[in-house]
Amino acid sequence: MRLLSSLFILLIANVLHAQLTIEITQGSDNPFNLGIISQSSIESDSTNIVASIIANDLLRTGDITIISEADPGNISEEDLPFTFWKLMKLDFIAITNLQRDSDITLKLDYKIYDVSKAKLVRESTVFGVPNQLRQLSHYAADGIYETVTGIKGIATTKLIYVVEQNSFQGKNYKLMLADADGANEQMLLKSDQPIISPAWSRDSKEVAYVSFETGVAAVYIQ
Repeated sequence: MRLLSSLFILLIANVLHAQLTIEITQGSDNPFNLGIISQSSIESDSTNIVASIIANDLLRTGDITIISEADPGNISEEDLPFTFWKLMKLDFIAITNLQRDSDITLKLDYKIYDVSKAKLVRESTVFGVPNQLRQLSHYAADGIYETVTGIKGIATTKLIYVVEQNSFQGKNYKLMLADADGANEQMLLKSDQPIISPAWSRDSKEVAYVSFETGVAAVYIQ
């Protein structure tokens, strides 16, 4: 039986305030072993970027280990080397293929095979544009993760958080937005007054936060 990622939450409190600190100390005790084979008909830089993002997304979950030696070279999808993969103790193989869909769009086909069953278990395609390779890769990573673990992935989700900075002029506060891996960071708001308790709306289209811009605490929505 596979164990989910362990999440340990430490609550540190004193008489003045309570601070919640979340530490992810380890992943699964028995992660799935996944091999990723990247194929492409376009420039290698884009292929390498996509392969790296997908691998990092999956490794970050703690539930999957990437086996880099899974590609024996010159494989044929009509005669896949399942015996070789079983000897490597692989659970799944993902074969990705980045292609140009049109003059302005790309498509990433990916197939996932269950090694023990020697069987194709998922075949999907995601579409994107060349300057949005991260988004394309995140969607593929979530599809692979869900197929392997049975749990929806979070690579395509966003983070909101507050950054406090000190300068000669005093403190300033920034409400930030980023991808789940911390990339594509954007500033939503900058203020010389504290910003606290950012929260998503249920449809993830709006962000609520508490600010002291008027001198008293008030809830704002973007």
